[in-house]
Amino acid sequence: MAAVVDYELREKELKAFDESKAGVKGFVDAEVTKLPGMFMHPPENLINSPFPGDDEQYQKVRSLQFPVIDLSGFDNSEKRKEIVNDINKAAESWGFFRLVNHGIPLEAMEGIQRSIREFHELPQEEKPSGTQAILRRR
Repeated sequence: MAAVVDYELREKELKAFDESKAGVKGFVDAEVTKLPGMFMHPPENLINSPFPGDDEQYQKVRSLQFPVIDLSGFDNSEKRKEIVNDINKAAESWGFFRLVNHGIPLEAMEGIQRSIREFHELPQEEKPSGTQAILRRR
């Protein structure tokens, strides 16, 4: 018997999850031990999926690499146009990309990552004040 998906309930759950701004950390903090239904797919969707049974399709997906954009030469107007075009293509087709040779020191990037991690580890009730403090620094 096929599983019945209540799309209205799923939409409500997803909306509540999004509006909570707690993210997955909220589940951890709430000590949730069972995966919420909004993250589950009906078995027939998984059975009809081409993975992992279709080896050719599986290998195509496994060999994909997201775009890496080299910023060296950005000072040259022709190279800059090429880089901007590459960024546009990557953003449209992938939604993200990796920048290399950007000149940002490793220490600065580590500091940014540390700040992001600290923010996300704050208790939910402290985040709005933390967000306001970050915005005031700008």
